[in-house]
Amino acid sequence: EVFRGDLDRMVRWQRNRLEWSEPEVVYNPRADQLREFLFRGPPITYDVETDGIEALSCNVRCVGLGNGQQVMSVGVRTIASYGQDTVDGPPFYSLSEMKAVKEVLREFFGAPSVYKVGHNAGYYDRLVIRQWLGVDPQPTMDTMLLHRLVKSELPHSLGFVGSTYTDVHAWKSDKAGRKLSTDAETDHELHHYCALDVAVTARVLAPLVTEVQTRDLGGLVGIDHKVQQVCADMHTVGMFVDTDAQRRFEGAALKEMLVQREALKDIAGNPSFNPGSTQQVAKVVFREWGLEPDLDDKIRYTATGASKTDDNVLRALLATDLTKQQRTFITHLRRYRGLMKQLGTYIVKLRPQGQTLSGIGWDADETREEREEREARGYEKKGIVWPDGRMRPGYNSHVTVTGRLSSSGDINAQNFPKKLRAMVIAQPGNVLVGADADQLELRIAAGRWGLEGYKVAMRNGWDPHTSVTAHAIFGEAFATAAGSPFPWMNGTKFEGDAHLMRQLSKIIQYAFQYWAGVETGHRIITSTELEDGSFPYLHLSVKDVRQMRKQWLQGVPELQQGWEVEMEHYRCHGWIAEHVHGRKRFFLDGENKNEIVNFPVQTTASNTLI
Repeated sequence: EVFRGDLDRMVRWQRNRLEWSEPEVVYNPRADQLREFLFRGPPITYDVETDGIEALSCNVRCVGLGNGQQVMSVGVRTIASYGQDTVDGPPFYSLSEMKAVKEVLREFFGAPSVYKVGHNAGYYDRLVIRQWLGVDPQPTMDTMLLHRLVKSELPHSLGFVGSTYTDVHAWKSDKAGRKLSTDAETDHELHHYCALDVAVTARVLAPLVTEVQTRDLGGLVGIDHKVQQVCADMHTVGMFVDTDAQRRFEGAALKEMLVQREALKDIAGNPSFNPGSTQQVAKVVFREWGLEPDLDDKIRYTATGASKTDDNVLRALLATDLTKQQRTFITHLRRYRGLMKQLGTYIVKLRPQGQTLSGIGWDADETREEREEREARGYEKKGIVWPDGRMRPGYNSHVTVTGRLSSSGDINAQNFPKKLRAMVIAQPGNVLVGADADQLELRIAAGRWGLEGYKVAMRNGWDPHTSVTAHAIFGEAFATAAGSPFPWMNGTKFEGDAHLMRQLSKIIQYAFQYWAGVETGHRIITSTELEDGSFPYLHLSVKDVRQMRKQWLQGVPELQQGWEVEMEHYRCHGWIAEHVHGRKRFFLDGENKNEIVNFPVQTTASNTLI
């Protein structure tokens, strides 16, 4: 679809038929001009440019407000004042006029009779306006959420959406590759860029609304905007950090990391061995010991032909015939790297703002490109705990195709390891409340596809992972290991072989519930790692997994039929929908059976909790 759109645009460009006209921009309008423009009646599109990525602490540089034809550009701070604690206004306005302009903006953003439209306006821009003007923009329409509804698999940036629905020229960066949102060399360049953002957003609104209506997704618009506001509010509130616990975790991790490092030096027979060096690790593992992981070359080697030593390679080596020394070395190396990841991604981040992290550990949330850009700009990594004792993770409602929330910058709160969660506590005088939707996706799959065995188990309070899955796969062998006959109730504690068999049954069920192939399931099962770092199912062959999958499907015969029903619906209609809110996915990349059967279950699970 994207390629066809680009091809169509190229043909129209060759024939001089592109339809784009530059908006009329009024720079730094007086307060009375701005008021007259903003309250004319039609929806107003807006965009803000700031000097930082944290909406709750950045400074506003300019605000654009308008429609597809005319934009008012309000200058607030100059490039010369970037990062400085200066007063809003000069040189674009006098202090008194700036005060009047801000009053008009405050009145506009708080007016319930005027729709405010923006791209990511329900999250970042909302928070910026809230902390700058002290008013929550209402009502708001976010074109990013509209695009996510109709084209969930595609990128949702304004640059992509604008180039898809309009004939706008490339405006996000110049020919030299400078990002104008951050690298504009003059105030006028930045203000013009902001004005184009406003005009593009205004022009994509109508086609997006039409697509939402055509695809019968209008009922989700209000829901998605409410969820987005919850995300913004969660970011504002933040999470309280126990600084004493953080220091204890950091000290313990650093101490254990040094122990692991010394053990690796001893095994390698090299007092200067650095376990953080992939070259030194490769030298020991591949050149000195001659080990060979059973992996495809694209996983085994880098693009330049160098041997990889990432965790995929180390796990594959653990599945081979190793000496005690070699196995101990790889186990210590994985533990060392795990500690480095915990330190850099979670523990040291929870230092107070302003404290430099000094390169302790490595940050799994920071991509290589992000790190290189940060280092090129001379930015140091610092702690993320605010003066009020809280960290403020970001939450996103527009990223996943299923409707699930995701978390990002400065820390991914959803991936926080269980054993490190003691660093996050309730603020004194409050409590944290935990809730779990027990076996939610399995229950939805059972209801949607009519899996009678699981439905009976759930109605009777039986443990579905043993009374259905393990019973189908292992039969009487599980009953013997459990020491009790079928069925087994929820909450039953299993030990020894029965515990491992139950865990394996759960993995098989979740690995194959969405029509995964045997090889994929085998990879998932054999890579399952327990908290002690062991891999209890490494010994299972593809043949073993194929047989267990076959026995499970024989015990749940309706599952294959449910998959086929989903496929037939997609082939007839070109989309799949879930039943709670009617969210659809159109699979723009074509038929993918795993994603087609996964989408309605996982999306129903997401929407059930909204």
